[in-house]
Amino acid sequence: MIGNLLKSNTITDEIRQSCRLVVQNSKYVKINFDAINSFVSEFSNELKGWDVHRILSPEIHYTDDPLKAIWYFFVLDSVNFCFWAEKKSEKWKVRYKDKYLDGYDALAVCIKREAENSNVFTYPYYWAKIFVGEFMRMIYPTYEDLYYVCGELRLIEERVTNLRELGENIFEKPLSDMYKNIFWKGLDERNIQGKIKEEEADPYKLSYNQKNNPEKILDILVQANQDVNKFISIIIDNFRSYRDYADYQLSNGRVIKVGFYKRAQILAHDLYLLYQYYSKNKPEFIQKYPFIKYLNFKNINKLTAFADYKLPQYLHYKGILSYTDDLIKEIESGKLISSKDRKEVEIRACTVIAIEEIANRTKSYPAIVDNVIWNLAKQNPNLPKHHRTITIYY
Repeated sequence: MIGNLLKSNTITDEIRQSCRLVVQNSKYVKINFDAINSFVSEFSNELKGWDVHRILSPEIHYTDDPLKAIWYFFVLDSVNFCFWAEKKSEKWKVRYKDKYLDGYDALAVCIKREAENSNVFTYPYYWAKIFVGEFMRMIYPTYEDLYYVCGELRLIEERVTNLRELGENIFEKPLSDMYKNIFWKGLDERNIQGKIKEEEADPYKLSYNQKNNPEKILDILVQANQDVNKFISIIIDNFRSYRDYADYQLSNGRVIKVGFYKRAQILAHDLYLLYQYYSKNKPEFIQKYPFIKYLNFKNINKLTAFADYKLPQYLHYKGILSYTDDLIKEIESGKLISSKDRKEVEIRACTVIAIEEIANRTKSYPAIVDNVIWNLAKQNPNLPKHHRTITIYY
C-alpha cells in the first residue's frame, strides 16, 4: 500500500491536508472565497432539490439484483474516466430508447445492459481474461433500443487493463492453473447416468467454484466494515489503477505526495447511494440480503470531492476558481496538460478545497455537493473550456 502522504489518521485526512498545502503554495490557481459566499446563497436552494434518485438512476444504472449491482459499480468505476473529445461532434455517443447519451451516462447504460444480459457478469475470472474486442462490443452496442451513434471512446486498452486487474484480484492471483482446469477439460464428460455433470455444464465454474465465486467481491466490503476510509485504503492497496496521487513541490522546496483518489472515492459513494436506493425503494432487500448493510458507510461525510475536469470547469465559470492568464490561454487553446503536472495538480487540489468550503457552508458533505455541481456542469452549455488531460484517474 502507498505510504502515508502526510502524518495523519485516515486517507481522506491525507487528501484534505495535502490539498490545503497545494492551495497555500499554488502558482496558477487561486480560490476566491468571496465568490463562494455569493454562490452558496443560490446553491443552497439547488441542493435541496437533489436526492438519491437524481444521482443514482435505475434508468441508466443497474439495481435489480444486489450482488450483481455491486459488481456493476465495481466494473463501471474501473472504466469511469476520460470522456472528453477534441471536438463536440466527435464525442462518443449512444442512443438509449428515446435519448442520446454521451460520456459517463452512455458508459453507465452500456454496462447496465451487459449486466442485464450476461450470465457471467459476476464471475471474477471473466473480467480477469476480458479482451479488447469483448469490451468494444459493450461500448459500441447494436441493440434495438441501445445502439452506438458516433464518436470514439479514448483509452480502450487502459480500460480493459483495469477490468482485468479487477477480475484478477477478486479471483486471487496467480491464475497459472486456470487454463488447464477450464479450457483443457472436456465439457461433454458424463456421469454414470449418462448426463453431463452439473458443475461442468457451465464452463465458467469448472473446478473453480470457490475462487470464481461471485460473492468473493463482498470480502472487500466485509473487511471495510462500513468505514469509508478502510474501504478506500483496501481499494488502493489491491488495485493499482486507483492509485491517484502526484508529487508536488512546495515553495520551500519540500516535495509532498498529493492524493486525490477520485475513482476510489466515487466507488465508495456509488455503493453508498445504492444502499440508500434500496432502503427507500426496496427495503425488503436489506433483510433478504444481509450484505447490503455493508454499503451503508457510517462516515460517508469524510469523502472529499472527486476532483476531475467538470468540477473546476464549473467553479471557474462561477468565479470560485481563478486561473493565471497563461493557464487560461493553455486551456482555451486546447493544449494538453500532462497528468501530475503542477498546473493539473493545482486545479484539482483547489477544486477539492473549494468544494469542501461549499459543503461546510451549506451544512452538507463534499461528495453530494460534488454530485450536484457535476450535474449542473453537464446541463450548462455556456461553460468555458475545461482543462484537457489524458488520464485513467478521472
